[in-house]
Amino acid sequence: QAAQGAKEAGGFVLGISPAENMKEHKKRYKLPSKGYDAIIFTGFGFNQRNILNIRTSDALVFLRGSLGALNEFTIAFEDGKVIGVLENMGGISSFFDELIQLTKKKTGAKIIYEADPKILISRLVKEVKARDSRR
Repeated sequence: QAAQGAKEAGGFVLGISPAENMKEHKKRYKLPSKGYDAIIFTGFGFNQRNILNIRTSDALVFLRGSLGALNEFTIAFEDGKVIGVLENMGGISSFFDELIQLTKKKTGAKIIYEADPKILISRLVKEVKARDSRR
């Protein structure tokens, strides 16, 4: 759905796959292949692929999620990224604030919680632009 929304908004949709090739992408990882303008096959598996995804992103959006989202969130938080959490979706993202409180760690990450997806994206874009202007 995210890829479809990005395409509808005129975006270029790049997939970064944990697989070595399309066959592994579909069969082993059971990932979609439609809706992307291009897919980079890393062969890294999910954990290393997640590092690449996070480090090359200006901002990240989390909704629901499980262990993979938790892994991505911890990388993004440690790297001080701009993070958006779509509220009231359930899943592991419902516990991010509690996890941050437990760590008592300051990383420079900016976490924005919002229930409305359009407002969330608007706030994320504003924060990324503000950070870019300070660099």
